[in-house]
Amino acid sequence: MCLTAVPANLNDTDDCQGPFDILQLGPLPAARVKSAMKGRATLSGWILPVLLLMLAGQVGGQLGSLAGTDARKHAMEVMRLGTIRIRTPRGTDIMLRIGMRPFRLTGPSATSGALRVAPIEQSCFGQLSLAEVRLGAAVGKDVVFELDNGRVTRVRAAEGANALSEALAASGDSAGRLGELSLGFDPKATAEGDAAGVVCLGFGGNQALGGAIPGAIQNRYCLPDATVHVDFRYLARDGKLVP
Repeated sequence: MCLTAVPANLNDTDDCQGPFDILQLGPLPAARVKSAMKGRATLSGWILPVLLLMLAGQVGGQLGSLAGTDARKHAMEVMRLGTIRIRTPRGTDIMLRIGMRPFRLTGPSATSGALRVAPIEQSCFGQLSLAEVRLGAAVGKDVVFELDNGRVTRVRAAEGANALSEALAASGDSAGRLGELSLGFDPKATAEGDAAGVVCLGFGGNQALGGAIPGAIQNRYCLPDATVHVDFRYLARDGKLVP
């Protein structure tokens, strides 16, 4: 296939080696037009749409990547502005701050996955409401963790409140401390924590995220229907990212 332009003054002997003339900068000589009409194929009927589709796919992919990057950058900027509030229809209502704590990115690329950050340890208060909680052998139903200064100060539950309280106490000091906040941005994620709009709260150590609590995250609870905002700036509503 000849992919070079055909100049206007091309004569019959200045032919390219392939069967096609892709770009024409001037009129073709009559002899070449006659030859083409006798059986030489032209690409004008389909090459342009194909090229446009290929270009659209490349540009669309680039724009999608930029959109993902911009969404996470916007979220980081908003979360640094003040108090982050997280609510769910079930009754979770938590407020916390992250200040200038560093973000960590998870996921297969720089434009998807989740933003993870260690909240300022004493800034968190409110309550986390969950349908079920398992801590080792302890199981609780309709559980509410009450938090103050970043710590679980009380456990309420329809079933298993005492067992959960004992399990937390036996797991060490960090087990009852809120050490991580994450917000997912990947619309195709199979891991719940990376999925777009999903909020996860991790309890345990957070030094790997730049926090002050020693150890590692012990338990993580993901909220697929959370609303997240800083004042009137919404990042997610009912588990859906806000554009």
